[in-house]
Amino acid sequence: MTREAQRIAIAETQGRKPGQYYCQTCRKCVHLDSVTGGGYSDECGHRVEYDLPDYLSDLNAMHEAEKVLTGNARDAYINYLVMRSISDGDSHVLFATAAQRAEAFLRTLKAETL
Repeated sequence: MTREAQRIAIAETQGRKPGQYYCQTCRKCVHLDSVTGGGYSDECGHRVEYDLPDYLSDLNAMHEAEKVLTGNARDAYINYLVMRSISDGDSHVLFATAAQRAEAFLRTLKAETL
């Protein structure tokens, strides 16, 4: 799965769709005047650069994504994250990178759909 496909898959769990712009200041989806790649939001007036958060590089974005996991899915996510951290030789799961968290998150989603 490409980085972009991973970003899209995670964003869809947040109710987002590719092509929607996301205001990093307001933390919500906004619309632009047919501007591609960025511009000023019609709704909040802030400069908007990204259509999807970069979950694979941004721990804050992954933290928001993780909030959708509950119950067994949360337990499975933690297990995947522990296994990923151990296989990478990291000392503790708390130091997992955004990319490691994204991988564990996507593996959890895949397991939930089986």
